[in-house]
Amino acid sequence: MQRPIWRLGAALAVALGIIAACGGGEPTEDEPELLLSAAPRQIGNQGQASTITITATNGDGSNGTGTVTLKAAAGALGNSAAEETVTLANGKATTSFTCDKAADPKCAGNVRIDGTWGTATGAVTLTVGSSTTPDGGSGNPDGGSGNPDGGSGNPDGGSGSGDGGTKLTVASSKTSVFTSVGDYAEITATLTGTNNAPKPGESITFDTNFGGLQVNASDTPAQSVQASTDGAGKAMVRLVESGPTGNATVRARHTASGAQASVAVKITNIQQITHTTTTCGGVTCTIMGVKGSGFNEQAQVSFKVVDSTSQPVAGIPVTFSIPNPPTGTTVSPSAVTNPQGIATAIVSSGPTIGAIVVHAVAIQGRVEVDSPNIGIRGAKVSNQGFNLRCDLANIGTRASTSPGQPRPFSIGCDVKVVDRYNNPVGTGTTVNFKVEAGNIPNSVATKAYSPTGNNDLEGTGEVLFNTTGGTPFPLNVTPLPADPNQYPQPRQEEPSATEGSVLKNPRDSLVTVIAYLRGEEYFSDTNNNGQWDSGEQFIDQGEPLVDSNDNGVWDLGETYIDEAPADGQWNGPNGRWDNDTSIWTATYILYSGFPVSYNSYLLPNPWGCVPRNQGWFVNTFFFDDYFNRPQLANSQYGISHSAAKGSVRISGTMLDGYGFGIERLRVNASNNQECTPDAPICIWKTLFYDWKHHVNIAEVKGSTGGGSCVPDVLTVTITTLGTSAAASAPGTLE
Repeated sequence: MQRPIWRLGAALAVALGIIAACGGGEPTEDEPELLLSAAPRQIGNQGQASTITITATNGDGSNGTGTVTLKAAAGALGNSAAEETVTLANGKATTSFTCDKAADPKCAGNVRIDGTWGTATGAVTLTVGSSTTPDGGSGNPDGGSGNPDGGSGNPDGGSGSGDGGTKLTVASSKTSVFTSVGDYAEITATLTGTNNAPKPGESITFDTNFGGLQVNASDTPAQSVQASTDGAGKAMVRLVESGPTGNATVRARHTASGAQASVAVKITNIQQITHTTTTCGGVTCTIMGVKGSGFNEQAQVSFKVVDSTSQPVAGIPVTFSIPNPPTGTTVSPSAVTNPQGIATAIVSSGPTIGAIVVHAVAIQGRVEVDSPNIGIRGAKVSNQGFNLRCDLANIGTRASTSPGQPRPFSIGCDVKVVDRYNNPVGTGTTVNFKVEAGNIPNSVATKAYSPTGNNDLEGTGEVLFNTTGGTPFPLNVTPLPADPNQYPQPRQEEPSATEGSVLKNPRDSLVTVIAYLRGEEYFSDTNNNGQWDSGEQFIDQGEPLVDSNDNGVWDLGETYIDEAPADGQWNGPNGRWDNDTSIWTATYILYSGFPVSYNSYLLPNPWGCVPRNQGWFVNTFFFDDYFNRPQLANSQYGISHSAAKGSVRISGTMLDGYGFGIERLRVNASNNQECTPDAPICIWKTLFYDWKHHVNIAEVKGSTGGGSCVPDVLTVTITTLGTSAAASAPGTLE
């Protein structure tokens, strides 16, 4: 580089003036000059590199020769030390400078680099601070926009000039290379000549003070390698780590022209991997649905990898696994971290419930972590296992001391939701309720799956049914006739009696309670493909119905839910499998009254001669005026007999129950018979039979001594809620 002409002219003028003044003599030379420059002048304090260019000029304007000694007040020069000696070529030299505050606390604010060349000195000052991103890209921890490892304009590289206008630049694809993960950085040298024309076929020598270099991925790493420029004037090598951590300076040299440049790359450790988010469809989730449920069947589980300075680690592989996964549940095997250091595993559920964690590994045995618990649960309610049950079947609501008003009772009712595989549905589903009489909350949310708590009650909900606050009593209905062909048991004629203008029968006291929600009709899924196929059995169901008269269809005045479809009328089973419809279930509560003697009796009657030391059993039947047996709670029994010998006792235990046979069964839709596995469509049906169940058993025992049979009369009494009834039957005993 030529010295400025104006300066030479001034020197000559001074020299001529001296000669004139002194009358002759030798002219004196101007002083030699040393200039230092830095690009960029502002760098971050976490290892970003700046290229230092040194220019030395003799006093006569010619290119300087020899060596220049550089000293940095903080940080490290290209030899990874604070002092470095560089050799001039054509009056120039280049090196790099980095200032990592983690290695040198003085890396902050203005840092001066001084140079000495013979008697000439020069200096340059750089600004070091955290306001500049470590890799040079504004607002992007991984680099500049569009280049996560470098940044627009390539702040990670250096440039140098040689003879004949030859220019060499060098850049790294990454600012950091991470140990133990097979990571590397691509170092690219670009050689150009006049008018920036690329110079192909030229040999470039690369050397590094840390790590190793490879021309090809299969090469043994070396401290120095050579590569030739391609048609674009580019030569590329790979910088790989060799175990230790530190700051590598990779220098590229074009021997023919003397041009050289260097770039700094940090070799560092991956410090930590942490779970960041688990999402399903972009929303944070802790629960997935089993395959085919249509609910959260896939989850994205993300992890973040950082280095020892808590900066994100980009471009390294993370492997994923699920320890002991439920059958059919899978996870993507690996992912590469993005510029934010995030790697995401894709979890797909199978048909089996369970609880899983995703295990993520950045470095086996050193840097690995588990995600929080994720539940794979039932998610879509099916109408097969949908169940509603109340704590008591029989309550003395008609045993009231206020005429026309129900006796107050409050009983708990439990609902449970399951999917087609009978898995509890753990999504926290809302279940709705309707009643024929009494009062019940409109809805309840079932217990959701907890990733950290006890899940024994998952998929269940509880509400209180009250006899007050709604319709006082259920509908009076017509007695059912006998049906000898009813499946699975023939039905006897329902007992009834007229009292005034009212025809009383047992079902007049039966309250229908229904629970309903959106779900799917159950299907058998015999080929396990998660969807209904023609020929697979399903349970067909009409719109939710409070069937007050128990005939299986809607009648005027009965409550129904018009939503499958919402067309202003009740729709029964439609003969098609529905995957999104109203499904429902029902249970029944009996409103019993005080026992009355005129509806009570003992059987057998008479009961025969009981031999000595032997027993005879007599069934006791106690009913209210609707032919229903009294409630279990607050019912006591008394027993006596008239004979002077022998003994009597109550031997059975009364149970809570309706006092007649009632079942809600699945039957073949085509013939109302058994729903066998080969039946294509099944429906729910409520069936009645065996109207008079005995309440208890009395035992009459013969005497321990001898003698002939004597007449005896057995009397049994029941007292319910303070009101009593009695029944007697004659017999004989020894």
